Amino acid sequence: MPDSLKSKLLDLFYVVFPDSLQDIDTALLGVNYEYQSTHWDWYNRYATRGDGAPSWIHPDLLSREGIKESTTSQFFPRQSKEARDNCERIERFQEVFNEVFERQRTMIEKLLPENCNILRQWVECLPTNDFCPFYPFGGVVLNFNVTTRCHRDWKDQDLCMVIAIADCVGGDLGLEEPGFLSDMNNGDMVIFKSASTTHFNMDYKGKRASMVFHTDRASRGWVEDNNGWHNNEFFH
Repeated sequence: MPDSLKSKLLDLFYVVFPDSLQDIDTALLGVNYEYQSTHWDWYNRYATRGDGAPSWIHPDLLSREGIKESTTSQFFPRQSKEARDNCERIERFQEVFNEVFERQRTMIEKLLPENCNILRQWVECLPTNDFCPFYPFGGVVLNFNVTTRCHRDWKDQDLCMVIAIADCVGGDLGLEEPGFLSDMNNGDMVIFKSASTTHFNMDYKGKRASMVFHTDRASRGWVEDNNGWHNNEFFH
């Protein structure tokens, strides 16, 4: 990312999230410190599958013995509640960070074309041809005042991309299995397999946020066979 864009990241972030970052020393906050985050995602997890269901019966008329009635809204991919409740803010976010999004798309298409082709299948077949601004990923997690313990995001598919937005000292990103530690300065981008790689952030002093682009692992169910409903006469 060019320095001219890096220098604007914090100001751009404040356009959408004014007063969202505090000047802190996370080492003084202890192991129980919790940061805030918001998820703007398309999900397919917990979807009701139609494997073996009669293709000539409308899904609304189907039921299983002993199972409470379901609705067709549970058969489709859906947006997170935080995304549904923040449509105007997402539009503003997309407008403000458009240049950043273009760069992340260009980077992953150039460096990892095969992975990009897999990821984009999901966002190119969303219901009603909805557009995902975080293409080729299915969503973004915005972390405020963030530092993390060792973890894996096992519900992610394939890759994630992390972009740091910061005015701080510290906050390095660590990847345990490959033994990799990245400075993750303001505007730096890192791509890695978040479901299979243990990762964490070091403590920092200052202001810090991150954008984590990722895709729901369960999205494959919709891409492959519309959650098992692809043969249903009423599902098209």
